[in-house]
Amino acid sequence: MVIDADTQPEGGRERQLAERLRVAGEPARGRKERISLWVPRRQMETWVHFLKHGKADEQTDYKRLHAVRDEDRQPAAQKFARMLATRQPLPHGVVRSMRKAVDEFERIRAAPVGWSPVRRKRKGR
Repeated sequence: MVIDADTQPEGGRERQLAERLRVAGEPARGRKERISLWVPRRQMETWVHFLKHGKADEQTDYKRLHAVRDEDRQPAAQKFARMLATRQPLPHGVVRSMRKAVDEFERIRAAPVGWSPVRRKRKGR
């Protein structure tokens, strides 16, 4: 799952999603679940800008200030996918949210194939 952090503090979106699971009566996402949560801070355009230019920060609004174009997205996504597939070291200065996404990807890569959590039934079902 990918969701922009927007102006939320670090970890804010993750806590928000965990709270929604709790309210829905669902168990929290487990470490062994093959569910990845990527939360680009401030928005996905931060990662696109970093992958294209080699530098970015997580406070600048790249969507508005630097006009990341649609045609920049696919090459950036392909570059990131190659980095993940080949386990290339992350470039110097990588934004923290992208580093966390790589950690999530590696956690899933290490999870046993075919493993599936047993979900509890919600109350009232």
